[in-house]
Order: sequence, then structure tokens, then C-alpha cells
Amino acid sequence: MKKLVLLFVCCTSFVISSFAQDDEFKTIFKRDDSKKLRVTGFGGPMMIFTAIGDDFVHMMGGGGAIVVGNTFFGGYGFGKTNELSYKYNEPYKMNFGHGGLWFGYIFAPNRPVHLSLSAQTGWGSISQGVELDDGDFEEISSKTVFVLTPIAEIELNFSRFFILGVGTSISYVTGSGIEGTSYTAKDFFKPSVYLSFKFGWFY
Repeated sequence: MKKLVLLFVCCTSFVISSFAQDDEFKTIFKRDDSKKLRVTGFGGPMMIFTAIGDDFVHMMGGGGAIVVGNTFFGGYGFGKTNELSYKYNEPYKMNFGHGGLWFGYIFAPNRPVHLSLSAQTGWGSISQGVELDDGDFEEISSKTVFVLTPIAEIELNFSRFFILGVGTSISYVTGSGIEGTSYTAKDFFKPSVYLSFKFGWFY
């Protein structure tokens, strides 16, 4: 009997000790804290150096996203910043911008240098107009287009608060609206240099 009591006490002590050592809160998503689902976010400015037709173009914009694990989704917007003559209509100027959804995947984000693949998809416009003396753009006509831009970036972790992305992108511009302009999808389908400055809390 004493041996049974002693065995029971030992087993009880072991169970209590096991629970005492594992009192960390767990969820249904992940049982191991080292592998728990991470939800973070980022936002910041972005730039694209590309061409429309034979002309150099600088696009400036910004975006932000929620990061769940290694996947992110959010929104973006871009607009052309430099002056560009409208194709086949020299006295007039051309304006171009687009915005919409942004989603992608980050490979090995804890490494100081890693790869990110993403896509931006949304609606934009190709506008014809004149540049006023004060620098404003006065539209004469504007056509709506659909824009899809796949992006490949090498990301550099400067800190937990800042990541620099350097890569390339290419934009596919389509839709019925482009047929009402002097441009074609080929004019926009140009390789580009893509820069992103992501500020947030990372892993």
C-alpha cells in the first residue's frame, strides 16, 4: 500500500510539474510559441523608374499592407511625376496614374537579405491635357485602364522598423479605355527599377 501511495505521489508531482513548466498561453493556430502566427504591417513610399514608349518616366507613390506570416496584402497608388509629351500630339502633355490592391509573399524574412514577390493590380487613367504656368495639369480627355504589375524585390533588413526593397517590375496596361488613346499596351510593357521604403514592425 505504501508503495502504491508513493507511486501515486510521484506521478501526481510529475504531472503538476509538467503543467507548471508549460503555463504559456496557446491558441488554436499555433501550439508552439516559436512558430506562432505573426501579424504585422508596414507602409511607406515607393518609386518606379521606367519608360512609356521611348520616353523616360518616374513614378512616385506609396502603399501599405498587413503581413500575416509570410504573406501580405494591402493597397497602393502611383502617379507620374515628370513632364511627358502626349504621343503623336506634341503640344499636349500626358499624365498617367493607377492604384488598387497589393499582395505578395516574403521568403525567409528573418534573413538580413531576402526575396519578396508581389503583384499590384488596379485601375488607372491615361490623360491628355496641358501644363499650366503654375505647374498644374488641366485635362482635356481621360481614359480608364486596368493595370497589372508583377514585382520582384531583394529586401534588406536595416532594422525591425525599416526595410529597403530594390528590384524590378513590369506593367501590363489594358482595357477598352486604352483604345481611345494614342498608346498601346506595348508602350507601357517596359522593364523598370523598383524601390520601396517599408516602415513598420517586422518579426
